[in-house]
Amino acid sequence: MEKILITGGTGLIGKNLIPVLQQNGFEVVQLVRKIPQNSSCKSHLWNPDQNELDESVFIGVDHIIHLAGENIGAKRWTKSRKKKLYDSRIKTANLLFEKSKNANIKTFITASGVNIYGTKTSEKIFTEEDSAESDFLSQLTLYWEKAAEQFSSRGARIVKIRTGVVLSEKGEHWKK
Repeated sequence: MEKILITGGTGLIGKNLIPVLQQNGFEVVQLVRKIPQNSSCKSHLWNPDQNELDESVFIGVDHIIHLAGENIGAKRWTKSRKKKLYDSRIKTANLLFEKSKNANIKTFITASGVNIYGTKTSEKIFTEEDSAESDFLSQLTLYWEKAAEQFSSRGARIVKIRTGVVLSEKGEHWKK
């Protein structure tokens, strides 16, 4: 049985992904800031703000799915908010890389965004070869993906899932 370590497992995508992974025969463990009440997988505490992550969580881990990140649309983008958005994605990926140095990670999956292509309206169909734009979200996504690329230096396969806004009746956009 292969083992997957997931960050952001308590978020909208993570909550729905974990049971699917388990049903498909994967052992799933998650990194959390506080232990959830009714989790179907083992949870390990981490504190990315303080660079705290016990390296033992990587024992036996084959794959990392990095979904952690502050909700982009939750609040106004002040200077401090932009730093939180950056740190919650890039700083956490860097911490995972640093602390997993003795692990044999086969795959590092990161969920970034189509925001890398900018916010302009266009008839163009973008591909992975298109360059990032210069606005905040484009640059955030670019650095996010660069942080994931570090794992390729250790032979890990890198998967970048560029999604648009994820909507669900259980998501923040519907709660008002």
